[in-house]
Amino acid sequence: MQSQTQNNTAKMLRVSSILAATGVVASLANAQVDVRTEVFLSGLNQPTALVHAPGDFGRVFVTEKRGAIRVVRDGELLPTPFLDIDPLISSSGERGLIGIAISPEFESDGWVFVHYSDNSGDTVIARYTVSDTGVILLTQDQPFSNHNGGWIGFGPNDNHLYIALGDGGSGGDPQGNGQRLTTLLGKMLRIDVLGTPDPGLEYAIPADNPFVGTGNSEEIWAYGLRNHYRNDFDPANGDLYIADVGQGAREEVNYQPADSAGGENYGWKCREGDRCFSTADPCPTSCDPSPFVEPVVVYDHSAAGGCSITGGQVYRGCQIDGLAGTYFYADYCSGRVWSIRIVDGEVTEFTDRTSQFGGIGSIISFGRDAYGELYVLSQGGTIRKIMPVEAIDDCDGDLVSDACEIAAGAEADINGDGIPDSCQCLADLDGDGMLTLFDFLEFQNLFDAGDPAADFDGDGELTLFDFLAFQNAFDAGCP
Repeated sequence: MQSQTQNNTAKMLRVSSILAATGVVASLANAQVDVRTEVFLSGLNQPTALVHAPGDFGRVFVTEKRGAIRVVRDGELLPTPFLDIDPLISSSGERGLIGIAISPEFESDGWVFVHYSDNSGDTVIARYTVSDTGVILLTQDQPFSNHNGGWIGFGPNDNHLYIALGDGGSGGDPQGNGQRLTTLLGKMLRIDVLGTPDPGLEYAIPADNPFVGTGNSEEIWAYGLRNHYRNDFDPANGDLYIADVGQGAREEVNYQPADSAGGENYGWKCREGDRCFSTADPCPTSCDPSPFVEPVVVYDHSAAGGCSITGGQVYRGCQIDGLAGTYFYADYCSGRVWSIRIVDGEVTEFTDRTSQFGGIGSIISFGRDAYGELYVLSQGGTIRKIMPVEAIDDCDGDLVSDACEIAAGAEADINGDGIPDSCQCLADLDGDGMLTLFDFLEFQNLFDAGDPAADFDGDGELTLFDFLAFQNAFDAGCP
């Protein structure tokens, strides 16, 4: 189903990335921005994913493998989970609560979508709010215990839910699921969970899905995938990065541009990375790669010392200049971390960042907050945040720079001094370190004199609302 243009673009990207990965094309690392990491949170029980609700700058949600969705508010882990479905879940091996997506309309509907393994080991996609018992949207029998996939996420351009399902497990895809279009296994699915469901379903199948009306499984968006358990939409443009775990030799990242119409065949089990894996039916007997969209990044187990790619995320934050659009990914076994940037259809700025991450351990996932900043989750229970090398101005110690909080509207800065108002005692107008009647008198004097310092609501005018804003600041006290 993929177009020749898609195929040619993928080949061009793949060639660049493979050369970069082997160190042959040093020019691809021509604009490196160094980073460091800092501990954000520790003590979690096998975290699997970190996400945020749209526009919520104070919280992130972290899933734990055993079934809890934990809430982290302003850097503090709340004692009560948002949701705990432990009794419903099998968490042995690769199973568990392995995916989460927050509704684009969370502020109004409060919906959280999860991807988990039930007590029979089968896949369940379900919808919850903080107060209900959940609605099962989709289930899929799993013939083996591994290769469940796990990622789910909303497309930023269409608000549809994308679901990663692995090939069903064992080894070498014995059932041929990756290439069979009558099964959901080995696929990227795309469904509408926010609109009116189709008859007999708990979701609707988008009319522009590539296999609608073909007699194949209409939920399928792309196929030929093995175990793509961590993927990411670039929130700035909708490009999709699909990291697929290899069989025993090659790991890969596939790239789907935002204007894709779907239908891509990423090759498994005919291809493992950029190499032939099988010539059995329905694979080409000649190992011809032309029917497939080739990966943009490939690394070899022997060369990289790895065994399982952990798909990363695209940086779209405020704190690190020059890093916007950079995609980070890692290897679970070796702990190595790399990054690339795709610009105008070409892989650029390949960088080995392992030394900058300081031996985090078994990296199981990456996450992104509402600011666009990135986090790294280790299976041991620690989450680290990717930070700029230089120190940041951070008056409240939450690992977010004051400038970014103010720019995002998460913090007010009425007096324009670049320091969030919550870190200052704005109502202490006489400067004695206390809030007393004298501060009210000082405000009155400033107001009567027409001094801009009395413009407490920041609208450029002195009105009754400034009295109310000063009263609010006074009542809030000093930090």
